[in-house]
Amino acid sequence: MKLSKPIKIAILALTIFNIFALRFNWYHTRPWVDIPAHITFGILIGLLILAFHPRLKSFEQWGRLAILEILFWGLAVGSAWEFIEYARDIVYALPRNMPFAQQGTRDTFGDMANNILGIGAVVLAHKFRTKKLFKLSRQSQRINS
Repeated sequence: MKLSKPIKIAILALTIFNIFALRFNWYHTRPWVDIPAHITFGILIGLLILAFHPRLKSFEQWGRLAILEILFWGLAVGSAWEFIEYARDIVYALPRNMPFAQQGTRDTFGDMANNILGIGAVVLAHKFRTKKLFKLSRQSQRINS
């Protein structure tokens, strides 16, 4: 599956933003930056999961297990990101006496919760969008028959 242009642009924009936010310590000096950044990251994770997971594209195949699967993959990606932040601190920030990206367990759990909020927003939007489309297609089938 190819990524759409808006998703590619979002990945690039979030990556550039993250570089600046880490470099200038925005996540800790500007509290309004961290939460929206992680919710946006969660939205992007949710969109990527839906783009690459063939079984989840059809609303009719969704159940509780599918939603748990999306949340699992979201938590897996978010956890990997938090580990990368920790590794960046050890390898890059510590030797250069720069501010750490990883601010402890409370920060990590808050970041994960915000990622889940973003993923949840994508799940709800996708379910309602596909449910509406499914309903519209069933109505048009009745009209045409």
